[in-house]
Amino acid sequence: YELSLAAPSAGWTQIPDLPLWGYLGFAFDGAHGYAAHPNGLFKSTDGGATWSAMKGLDVEVDDLLVTNGTVFAATPSGLRVSSDAGASWQSIATGTRSAKMSLAASADHVFLAGGPLLRAAPTAVTADAWTPLSPSTTRIDALDASRGAVFARAGADLLRSTDGGATWSEMSFDGATRSE
Repeated sequence: YELSLAAPSAGWTQIPDLPLWGYLGFAFDGAHGYAAHPNGLFKSTDGGATWSAMKGLDVEVDDLLVTNGTVFAATPSGLRVSSDAGASWQSIATGTRSAKMSLAASADHVFLAGGPLLRAAPTAVTADAWTPLSPSTTRIDALDASRGAVFARAGADLLRSTDGGATWSEMSFDGATRSE
């Protein structure tokens, strides 16, 4: 569904060519968009106005990332990378993954969680290009990057790195309490 806030009668409308619910990830790079669904991977070349099913990646996708024109698909069987907008996919060996994978990118790095936290340069993503990082925990549940920082959720904790993952600090929220 899409929310058209500019319309006088703002409301949700179904996007043609996409299943209604159940998405596992979305990623956009300009007008090129990708949507992961249990039924397959979908692609848009017009900013999400229209979508078409993609061929060639026949596994469920846990997370998607697009950076510098390269599409990353985290799957239960490993990382897949496409440098040609999803026309073909290369399987990248990243070691044993013990949990659902999550992806994030900063200006200089791509990050992969779901086992040991790994980092690679977005322009040189090969099996031997990944560097293990050492946050205070080995289980990272989700990743995100924004404004020069990388954020990692580990259970109820939120970690932040402002130096490309070299060091991590636990974020505190003044006045907030945590229940487990």
